[in-house]
Amino acid sequence: MMIKLPPPVHGLLGILRSEVGPEVLPSSSFLLKLSLGLFVVSEFAVKLPTHSFFGAIGIGITAAALLALFAALVAKLLDHDERLAQTLTALAFVGAIVALINFFFRFILVLGFGFIGDELPAQELASFLLFPIFLWNVILFASIYRRAFSLGLILSFALSIAYLLILFFWIPHFFK
Repeated sequence: MMIKLPPPVHGLLGILRSEVGPEVLPSSSFLLKLSLGLFVVSEFAVKLPTHSFFGAIGIGITAAALLALFAALVAKLLDHDERLAQTLTALAFVGAIVALINFFFRFILVLGFGFIGDELPAQELASFLLFPIFLWNVILFASIYRRAFSLGLILSFALSIAYLLILFFWIPHFFK
């Protein structure tokens, strides 16, 4: 027996498998706001163990704003403004899902191995162990950029890596 999923959920699963692009999602302001809200909350949850409450909120909001800026700049430069809402919705939903998976595995590491707090060796080891999740995020974002804006493989990976490096290594230093 097959479960019948709503079209946006089915489309999102296809995006997570890199089978389809953001065009399968409806161009909806409600979905866009929901996806960006989930992205902010998920980034907040990931950063809360290592940052202050307000620092984690700042990181979540900044991450979402930067995600929107990256997508808007690419859409404007390539004259694909009509695809911006769907692309940003896909990026935010995928980013939120990956961040929540990251949060779940970090939680497991804390419970199982006692990686608690902001101790540098523990955080570095946790980041090393969770590096495959980072790579999956890079691949998913690159796939979305490639399909949404008809970009080449190298440029889509470059955009994805640039955004994620800023998100993980630069933004957190502004919020403690």
